[in-house]
Amino acid sequence: MVGKKLQPVNDGGASLLLDRLLRAADAAPRCRRFTPHNIEVCGAVLDRYEQVGGPASPSLWPVEPIRLNSDGRGYRFTLTKGIIYCSPETGAHIIPVQVFPVWKDLRWEAGPMGYPITDHDGLSSNPIERMQKIQHGATVQKAVGLNVAAYGRIYHRWIKAGGVNPITNEFDWRSDRGRINVFDRGVIVWSSPADAHVIDGFPLTEWITVTLEGGRFGLPINEPYADGIGEVQKF
Repeated sequence: MVGKKLQPVNDGGASLLLDRLLRAADAAPRCRRFTPHNIEVCGAVLDRYEQVGGPASPSLWPVEPIRLNSDGRGYRFTLTKGIIYCSPETGAHIIPVQVFPVWKDLRWEAGPMGYPITDHDGLSSNPIERMQKIQHGATVQKAVGLNVAAYGRIYHRWIKAGGVNPITNEFDWRSDRGRINVFDRGVIVWSSPADAHVIDGFPLTEWITVTLEGGRFGLPINEPYADGIGEVQKF
């Protein structure tokens, strides 16, 4: 069924702003209603939903009308097994239900990662390994039910290092001096004075042996490098 106009939820001035956002993205938005809840969706969100198969997609059917997000810039459309997030800067992308726990822990789009900029795409021929890029980071699925995130300066250093998969979320490490993510082949540590650096190989073994940053080495201040004899890293 094709409608003429989006009917946002009755939430005061937010509904008017939502309508303006949608129309700024699409001057004459096409709308459609979906059963079983008779929910209307329009514009870029409708386009993305139809592109992935609509109710026949893994996200299934809509369960809530389009909602304006708290930042006033974007909006979300909740499905049975996913959410379509949309903003003028990022377009419309689906976040599947398996990514919800890690993204929720990071406060959704209001947190350090922002809005999705890709869908949940495959990393390799292994159907389990998937990545979703967010404005300031990414989530990575390593196994069924296991999704982790990298963001901020650690994320940028991870991408520069070739994107070897994270196996934990970023977390404080023993003190408020730094943050750390554990990856398949090492760790990336961030601190305010020294930025984000990889520790792997022999330096990582030694760092662990002397009780990590609480020991005599402290936090890394550069990357590991070869000096002709072995690997060297400054702390």
